[in-house]
Amino acid sequence: MATIHFSIVFIKEKKDNIQVKKGLEEFIGERVVLCLDKNNPVDAWAVKVLFPRHVASVRKQDSLDGIYDLVNRQKTSLVARITGLSDYDNCLCAEVDCNGEAPKKLDMQALHSQWLYKGPVFNTITEIVELNESAEYILAMLSSGEANYENLHLCFDKYVEYLKYGFTKELRDKRKQIDNLLKVYPDEKVKSLRQKLTEISSSLHSKKTQEQAFFFIIKKLKKHIRREFMQEAKQYSISEIAKQLEAFPSRLTKSNSNVKVLPQRVFYETMSEEVFNRYVSAYALLCYLREELVKGNNVKRKPGRPKDERKDPCPILKHIVGNKLLSKKWYDIISEYLKGKKNEEAGYTMKAFVDCGVLDCARYRLVKDSFGDIGTDRIYNKALHTVPDKYQLHYDYLCKNIKNEKLKMLPNTKAQEQ
Repeated sequence: MATIHFSIVFIKEKKDNIQVKKGLEEFIGERVVLCLDKNNPVDAWAVKVLFPRHVASVRKQDSLDGIYDLVNRQKTSLVARITGLSDYDNCLCAEVDCNGEAPKKLDMQALHSQWLYKGPVFNTITEIVELNESAEYILAMLSSGEANYENLHLCFDKYVEYLKYGFTKELRDKRKQIDNLLKVYPDEKVKSLRQKLTEISSSLHSKKTQEQAFFFIIKKLKKHIRREFMQEAKQYSISEIAKQLEAFPSRLTKSNSNVKVLPQRVFYETMSEEVFNRYVSAYALLCYLREELVKGNNVKRKPGRPKDERKDPCPILKHIVGNKLLSKKWYDIISEYLKGKKNEEAGYTMKAFVDCGVLDCARYRLVKDSFGDIGTDRIYNKALHTVPDKYQLHYDYLCKNIKNEKLKMLPNTKAQEQ
């Protein structure tokens, strides 16, 4: 019979759900029950730890390293023993007996590598690049023993500031290495920097911190798409990208529709840097395409201006009465009579074409969009409704000419129809 050791985290009261931060020693020696946390919204591989009055969880890495598989293959829940205090903050050490075959480790990286994404992968945002550079510098200085407060604290401050963007496995591993090196570093002033790392590490598990960090990354990637990738983005469809995201393993896709839960799921998924870059690129592209679709649907039209007239460069053609084969010819005639006329002259001219049955209407905006400047709408409309006395003879003469043009077109109309 083998014994597996693991850590328990996030002790909570069952009644008021308040996290217990002190008095963990009293749990040493107690028996607890392990069972799968199937309804956990942020971790598909979570294992619950049941105390008489408390609820806890197996540390994520320990769950992946065998506890999840051990509990999953049992028909009943397992009983474990609390053995002491863990090196991790607010954690307990525990052990459980394993009968038969040793539990299998869950290789998240191998699982994630099966995900196929055919869309674009964008460059890593500046904050993550600088976080990685800071981590490399700190690790090199600590490992070589060359670190002192003066050459480390400024870089360390930047590292701590950007640590919330460290969603990837590589950055998590570097954080653990830095913590272990600081714990035993001989220079006390350098060693004191570990307190900052401990404080920020605790806040990384905050739902608010995870949301802010994740959507900051998505926001910067969407900005990049608008600035550098807008034309190329048009070749991708929402359904295509959404389908590829839904194919991501470990039930992560169930969180895609729940914006509040997704950052936590991504945080606890511990993706590799390569997979994380692909995932956030896909999600940012999906968000961008959806936002562009909404913008297109919400374009407001100007009041009183029909959609077809707003887009048509010559909307008057649709208002010419009769045989549509003659619309272009009538357009040329109207254009000739209207040439150089504005205000009252334009108004009574268009009234003549309406009264003679050539046009079904001659609204100011309609005529202006078709023929250009015709003066002010107030004066034009006034003459369109009532011909001014001084233009009455011109109006009568124009109507006579229009009727003659209609007679001339009758034979042409029959010929064209034949």
